[in-house]
Amino acid sequence: MNPVKEHPEWSLYLVYIFLMWIFSKYISVALLIRNIRWWQMKIEPSEFMIHKWFVENPENTMFTWSPWQLTHRTNMLLNSVQRDIIIPYVKKGDKVILWVHDKTIGIYAVGSVDEDPFYSNINSKLIQYYTNDGKLPPEILQVKIKLSVIIHNNPISSVYCYKQGIANKPGPIKYPRRLPFEPPFQWSGFFNNPGKLDAYGWMPIKPIWKDIWENVLEIIQFGKLY
Repeated sequence: MNPVKEHPEWSLYLVYIFLMWIFSKYISVALLIRNIRWWQMKIEPSEFMIHKWFVENPENTMFTWSPWQLTHRTNMLLNSVQRDIIIPYVKKGDKVILWVHDKTIGIYAVGSVDEDPFYSNINSKLIQYYTNDGKLPPEILQVKIKLSVIIHNNPISSVYCYKQGIANKPGPIKYPRRLPFEPPFQWSGFFNNPGKLDAYGWMPIKPIWKDIWENVLEIIQFGKLY
């Protein structure tokens, strides 16, 4: 017996629930972005040699971040979301957590946005650290960050962040039940626990809550084991 066939109004009800679920998610994210001044920005060493940059620039506290420093930069949908919806909300003075996807995934530095996002060709001193420099467009979207604390030799791991309740669970997110449409995994961290650090998803930038930022500073300040 098919309950949907016997009660066709149920299908409309299920569609209604699903649409409301999608609507609530988008609204929550939109509200989060509009009021946020704290960001998680990600880098993958296979795309940008961040460790080499740290070693060769020990006294340099100015770092220029770009979505092109992450593997999924070629996803047109993600790029358009980053460029047109999320990054425009980043402003000078906003706080940034630099998150690196390496053997130890986690926090490698914190700082603040030094100027509003801008399009420009890559600085000649910085382009040597891009492994995909031959595929980069003439001008890319960039965010200049003034780093206040660099902990690349002893990063705060994603596992520790999860245990402290400031990040979602590392590893693919498993939904309790299948939905007519499930967001791809690179969106999962954006919708799952909005405001927390995204330990697994591949959105290059994510807005976070102020208390998450403050918790990270507390962990760094008091030198807790992580």
